[in-house]
Amino acid sequence: MKSAMKFSPRSIIPVTLAMLFLVQPSSGQACEPDPGREENRAASAAMAGKACSCQEALALLEGQNKKIFDELRGIKRDIAALNQSIAEPGISAAMAGIGYILGLFGVAAFMASRRKNQPPRT
Repeated sequence: MKSAMKFSPRSIIPVTLAMLFLVQPSSGQACEPDPGREENRAASAAMAGKACSCQEALALLEGQNKKIFDELRGIKRDIAALNQSIAEPGISAAMAGIGYILGLFGVAAFMASRRKNQPPRT
């Protein structure tokens, strides 16, 4: 069962470069991913003892691409939720607005009371 992976225009160049480096190693060695990285341990175990082919490299890249897209989808969902919660004014913003208005009325009342208590100038 083949699944057609759709690549966005932004991801085509890095995927192509990665495929070139994996398919055509410069030193003539088999193209094995770095075994120190966690996501490449399973791939290096699967490729142990055999040279990687284009289909194996493509399958590895598609698997990594799917994992990255799934992680990014969750991150985008979190960012959207944060943006929505920031966009809506909360109780603290409402109380701050009421306090600001009451403060302006207080300053106006203070100025009006000072004018009433001053003797007329002659």
